[in-house]
Amino acid sequence: MTAAITLGSVVHDAAFGNVVATETLHAPGLRLPTHDHEPVNLTIVLEGGFEEHVGCEAIACAPGTALLKPQGAHHSNAYGAAPVHCLTLAFHDVEASAVNVARHPSFQVDAYRLRYELLRRDPGFEFAAESLAFALLGDVTRVRVETRRPCWIDAVEERLRDEERISVAALARAVGRHPSHMAREFRRHAGCTLGEYRREVRFARVCAALRSERPLIDVALDAGFSDQAHFTNAFRRRFGVTPKQFRAQDSFKTRARRRR
Repeated sequence: MTAAITLGSVVHDAAFGNVVATETLHAPGLRLPTHDHEPVNLTIVLEGGFEEHVGCEAIACAPGTALLKPQGAHHSNAYGAAPVHCLTLAFHDVEASAVNVARHPSFQVDAYRLRYELLRRDPGFEFAAESLAFALLGDVTRVRVETRRPCWIDAVEERLRDEERISVAALARAVGRHPSHMAREFRRHAGCTLGEYRREVRFARVCAALRSERPLIDVALDAGFSDQAHFTNAFRRRFGVTPKQFRAQDSFKTRARRRR
């Protein structure tokens, strides 16, 4: 795994595709001298706050702030009176020219929801996390906005249905787009992230499999879940019932239709 980008204490880290997510803690009152990081990176503040100094500009970062730093951007940091808890996304192998921004742009996000989505371990975690990370990058970078639904969105949806193991980078190459542009525009036109779309495709296949008499453990393992308990919990979160209850309800509806 590529090294984490941080000068703080690492709480947790995870790599997915060309992205490394690092959850960190910085001590209260910490002052970091001017430095830079090689990859493009996006810092999301979970708790506490700090000021980032870029030249004569001071950027205040509170909980929920997401701050983008282009490749090699020189900056220093002054942390507040409380410990600072952050999640940093480092985008490796992303060309500096792809992040066309002025200074260090910041915006507000649902920080803890993003932490959960980026570090969760459900099937398809790596793809879902990478697609969400690039969608966030696309939100703050200056990319060309398409007003009509582009035809390449259909091609992306088709590949997500047909190719379970395709990566975000390979998907972007297949449709001739930069990953951040593809992730952002897909979410805008399809109404969900790439990872959410793939998750729905997986659950649609699971529902179809539950209409058969196959054992639940076989359905769970084929769908990529580590065990039946993991499968049951994820299915209940999505549909509000367990797979066993879903199968019983579907069987009842089928028998009722036959009686008509």
